[in-house]
Amino acid sequence: MTKPTLTTLAIGLLVLASSASFSQDTLRNKKPTEISIIEAIENEMLDVVVSGSYDSRIFREVVDANGIYYGKCMSIVLKSKIDTFVLLRLDCGMKLVPSDTFFQTMIATQKAVFPLYPNQTYATTFYSMCGQMHDASPNINATFSIGELGDTGLVKLVNYLGENYVQNMPGQHALWAYTDQADQFISQFHVDTISRNVKTSMYQFSCLLLNSLHNRFRTMSRV
Repeated sequence: MTKPTLTTLAIGLLVLASSASFSQDTLRNKKPTEISIIEAIENEMLDVVVSGSYDSRIFREVVDANGIYYGKCMSIVLKSKIDTFVLLRLDCGMKLVPSDTFFQTMIATQKAVFPLYPNQTYATTFYSMCGQMHDASPNINATFSIGELGDTGLVKLVNYLGENYVQNMPGQHALWAYTDQADQFISQFHVDTISRNVKTSMYQFSCLLLNSLHNRFRTMSRV
């Protein structure tokens, strides 16, 4: 093999190596595509199962309902039907509609981004709260479908709860006060005076807490 041929071969190998390295770097630095989970469902990119995460058969040492009807109380299982990796976005304020109206409609209280791995199944839990205080809380046997985004007021409220980590009982009662007009509900069902006072105090506390957090947030924004 002549010297010019060797030189040409070496240059060719160098170009191929550089091209391969560039391609790998491009793939490594490429941001995965993020789409709405609704769009993915409509395009039949996956099978999805949404249910409550609470399992009464498993003992949980809790003193409130965290993980039952607020907090990370909802589970989702994603089974990919595509050959590419994408990220699925569940927007804060999305309604989760129960298959059985015995259960409450749930509201996603924090934006969630789920990885959809090529031809694989992925399961996780996410933040939600109950949106109908007179119906039952979700459990692993209660299935849901992903519905529409709530109205502007609801979305503003749950975004505030999520952004300020109010994923707790006061936050839940603040949401019920919006979705169920809680004061009217209490009067309608004629609950006893003690219960009424306790519930009213909880709503008042919720409002005070949210107002305090809002003022703190505004103060931090000025810094």
